[in-house]
Amino acid sequence: MAERFASVSEDELCRLIEEKDSKNTKRATKASVKVFNEYLQEKNLDEPYHDNKVTLANVLKRFYAKARKKSDGSPYSKSSMTSLRFGLNRHFKTKETDIIQDPEFAEANKKGSKIGVDSVCFDNMVVGERTLGEKMKCISKVAELSKIYTNHSIRATAVTILDKCGYEARHIMADSGHKSKSSIRSYCKTDTSTKKQKSESMAAVTSTVALPESNMPPSPLLSLSQEEFLMCDVSVSTSTTQVSKTYNFSNCNAIFNN
Repeated sequence: MAERFASVSEDELCRLIEEKDSKNTKRATKASVKVFNEYLQEKNLDEPYHDNKVTLANVLKRFYAKARKKSDGSPYSKSSMTSLRFGLNRHFKTKETDIIQDPEFAEANKKGSKIGVDSVCFDNMVVGERTLGEKMKCISKVAELSKIYTNHSIRATAVTILDKCGYEARHIMADSGHKSKSSIRSYCKTDTSTKKQKSESMAAVTSTVALPESNMPPSPLLSLSQEEFLMCDVSVSTSTTQVSKTYNFSNCNAIFNN
């Protein structure tokens, strides 16, 4: 009677284990090791021994931060960095070193998990009203900004910038979603720099341009009520002592001598 269970030698068992890995996996592992070796060669570093986990972890931490594409020198995407790390892990696991699970590599893995650029910058998906409404608050907290911003503050800032750049109200409304020009008028405020420019322009004109002569009598600077107040308040003296009074109108000082 034939035996139900076949006899497998140690060599055959090792061969079966090796063959279970797909060709793509082997190719990815080989590519990861190649990139790592090229980094060591370029930086004139000796290949760290797998039994010295502390040294290997320090080299990997710097490798994760400095790894770039050979074609254009741009950073790897996060998915590529993940594939690179796991490829190296398969390589070092054959030497009884797990660069993912072993505690000596915790700091290196933390660094490696944050390295990489997302290849997808947008996604066509439904976002809940609550998630969208709290978006700027979450960004402000995560980025540790000086204050907590809201979605409305970003909208108001955008309207103000577009107005300052000279865009017409109808174009601003197309982006902001406002229904009328009056609704965006409160956002269109004169900033400090514009006020300063206006003041400097007026000062330059009044200091360099002579006003034309006119036969018409000059208009009084003060209203009749203000003139009566001044005349009643100024003490008239027949002596040679000079009397002066100082008044303030609209943040301007006026001195009257008698």
